[in-house]
Amino acid sequence: MGQKKYEKSVRELMFDFVKERNLKENEIVIEEEIIKWFNMNYPEIKENTITAHIYRMTTNDKNRVHLHAKNDGTDDLLY
Repeated sequence: MGQKKYEKSVRELMFDFVKERNLKENEIVIEEEIIKWFNMNYPEIKENTITAHIYRMTTNDKNRVHLHAKNDGTDDLLY
């Protein structure tokens, strides 16, 4: 496993994005907005890594099953 470039994991940063963006239930956010936020704030994180986390943390994404989302609901961030 590679060396961590930031103090928080990408998973933790996804939660930070939602908090900073002040997303409300049923509010729509597009993938490009999340990627742009990461590029502005955490430029060392690769786009593929960000995209994989978006899929993993989106409850209705068909790719989620392949990304080992946690069964306890802690990865249920977006819909």
